[in-house]
Amino acid sequence: MKNDYYIMICNLGKYYGTAPFQVEEIVKLSKTFGNGGTPFEIRVTLPMLGTIGKVATGKEKTVKGTTDAKYIYKKIGNFAYAEIVFVTEEAVIAKVLSPKEVKRTPYIQAYQKRKTAI
Repeated sequence: MKNDYYIMICNLGKYYGTAPFQVEEIVKLSKTFGNGGTPFEIRVTLPMLGTIGKVATGKEKTVKGTTDAKYIYKKIGNFAYAEIVFVTEEAVIAKVLSPKEVKRTPYIQAYQKRKTAI
């Protein structure tokens, strides 16, 4: 991706709230296919917890400066990664990472080392 895209993570009340989120943490964004939910739905997951939220889908849920799930849905493949930038009591904002940025993150480097060691 050429531009920086910021997203708002919502539906926190259905899962763990803002407790699992920390600034500079990497989360996985995954498209949902055929689950009967809203179109263009993107789940936010962590390895040990599973789904911890969803990317905001409408203009009424996004804050100024963030993009909604429909726009990001077209830009990413089946999944992407995002870095948490802001965490408040009610909202989480993350930056969608480009493939080059993902390879530079310590989390992904450690995962790749562990994968090759097995």
